[in-house]
Amino acid sequence: MPTDLGRAMQRLTHRDIRTRRRAIRDLYEHDRPEALEGFVALLNDDDPWFVAKAVEAHRKWAPLHGVEALEPLLNHGDVGVRQAGANLLESFGIEAMDTARRLLSDADAAVQQHAARWLIKNGGESAHAELAVHPNVVVRRTLFTRTNLPSELLESGLNDRHESVQRLALQGILRSGSPVNTKAIEPHLNTSSPTPELVWWVAQHHPTMLAQLLPSLTGQARKALAKLLRESVRSSKDLHIERWFEADGHDLVAKWVLHRGQEEDALRWSLVGMEAVPLIERSILLERLIGRANDPTVRTAVAELLNNDLHPLLRVACENLSTAASELDA
Repeated sequence: MPTDLGRAMQRLTHRDIRTRRRAIRDLYEHDRPEALEGFVALLNDDDPWFVAKAVEAHRKWAPLHGVEALEPLLNHGDVGVRQAGANLLESFGIEAMDTARRLLSDADAAVQQHAARWLIKNGGESAHAELAVHPNVVVRRTLFTRTNLPSELLESGLNDRHESVQRLALQGILRSGSPVNTKAIEPHLNTSSPTPELVWWVAQHHPTMLAQLLPSLTGQARKALAKLLRESVRSSKDLHIERWFEADGHDLVAKWVLHRGQEEDALRWSLVGMEAVPLIERSILLERLIGRANDPTVRTAVAELLNNDLHPLLRVACENLSTAASELDA
């Protein structure tokens, strides 16, 4: 060990706080990964600043020493230090396999979750199967949030004892595009909180059941479902329009039409005139036509609307379109 490095490491445990701080700054400034061992003692310091610096030193230099360098963090009595150590697993390759598996038994859920994330990424199918039956629901949820899991594993998640895991597994199945076992899906149709993916699957395969599921969707879930519609449907002929209307999904159809061109004008103007469609959605449908304000079909439809008894919000939108058309004529 070089003499200057040895002296610097000795100063890390000096009684004078200023001396210790200077030693840390010097080692950081000169990037001395060989000094990592000297920071281990600081993990037990009474001053949180020194503990944080010791953790930072491990974050900076442990990958250069191998996964064994994380052991002082992972075996520490303070849960925050252990969490920091588990979070550093991502800096290591396959050599961290045994360490990650061991951390699945840690007393802290966050440590387990960090280990699970590493195993999901690096552990392969055997690790995934292990995580799928882990006693901590947080770990199981972490697994089933991953995309592209095998269909067999996803179907096993449908039988999980915790509803949140079932929902994630169901979401994965419906997103996968792989053949779906209808019998595996059916038990989840009678749910008070369906996922957007489930509602979309029902719309495709059992549209008569839309009215049963759609009213249960929360506002955020309806946004997610609208996104699914935009990504999946190219024509109103494929949207089962009447089924969505019967299920009070006017807002979802409006959000879909919002991103379509003039080929859906008939449906667009129909929605603008429907009181069942939320007022704000009708107004937005009009506002988004500003780029086509001078289109003869738009001008005619706007003129007809202005002759009717309109809500002020709709009237303003129509007047803006009319003004824009006039300015384009000028």
